[in-house]
Amino acid sequence: MLSGDTSVLEALRRAAIFHANVTYPNGAKVETVDERNPYHAGVALGNVGFSMTPEGRGWLLAQHALHRSQTKPGPRDKDRSGLIHGPSVSADVAASFLLYGKTGQALPTAAGRDRHDWTSKDGKIVVLRRKPWFIVASGYTAKVPENRWIQDRQNFVSVFHDQAGLIVGGGNTKLQPHWSNFTVGDPALLSHKKGETKPKFAPPAGLVHTPTSATVKVAGETVNASLSYGKVHCYIDVTCVDAESVRIVYQAAGPWDRPIEGHVTLLPHLHGKVSSAGDASIKLGSEPFEWSGKRLGEWVRHAGWQLAVPSGARLIWPKMPHNPYKKAGQGSLSGSRIVLALPLTEARPQREMTLTIP
Repeated sequence: MLSGDTSVLEALRRAAIFHANVTYPNGAKVETVDERNPYHAGVALGNVGFSMTPEGRGWLLAQHALHRSQTKPGPRDKDRSGLIHGPSVSADVAASFLLYGKTGQALPTAAGRDRHDWTSKDGKIVVLRRKPWFIVASGYTAKVPENRWIQDRQNFVSVFHDQAGLIVGGGNTKLQPHWSNFTVGDPALLSHKKGETKPKFAPPAGLVHTPTSATVKVAGETVNASLSYGKVHCYIDVTCVDAESVRIVYQAAGPWDRPIEGHVTLLPHLHGKVSSAGDASIKLGSEPFEWSGKRLGEWVRHAGWQLAVPSGARLIWPKMPHNPYKKAGQGSLSGSRIVLALPLTEARPQREMTLTIP
């Protein structure tokens, strides 16, 4: 930027393309491809380097518009007439854009389009935008590290709706196999033990909760993730049906020598109501619950969405994360997930759900 060397523009353009595709319509970063952080709401504003390319300028415009709409103005954001000009950026940020920023064409982001498909250059990330839906799948896998700061690669698909926000997904953690899209073996073999400061993060024999390989693709209106857990192969398909609904299919192919279970991780809205077709209802808080059978029924509702669930499923709250910032690793309710557990068997290897915005 300071030198004016145009040879760096292609690198800046590639970085801008990445951000323009893996940013949700609410301005938050897509956690699905991140091995370090789970989902956090909030608008990232970027730096002056984004102004150097059409893709970056489009991302900056979208992010700053969201920032202005989501931030309450303070007294300094009003002139004498009382008109609101929106929250200001810091003086340092404004100065860098005034001194070094570029103007020109601005291309819309993935979230800013009505229809959009994108596959990363390495083929490991796919994005499907069918407004108001925004669906992402990741194909990045890794062995479970013993480092508390590097999270397990366990959750590979996210589903976002413009009205309801992020519904399915939420990212990764450690010592919590119920955040994994699939488990092969007994999930109870791996858990965070209260007060333990030096846990063994690798799963014991008898459980596989992270895939050994993965591929992702977009085919028409469907995002597909194919996940291999050793010899066991599992699949997730998310299909945009219309503006109000998507179809989610979990499937496994044996061998069936150990239990196989699928997990749909659902983002919680604390203090909001969770209700089921079986007349179960609770205000989401510290009270744990597990619903199944007639108590769960054929659907569950929460935070503006409804999920039709197959028979045999269980709805569980809370499934807490491991917190690497605390020595004893204790997680929080706000960072927990509601989990729909789906037993998969040789007789019933596939489970289908419909997610709708009523």
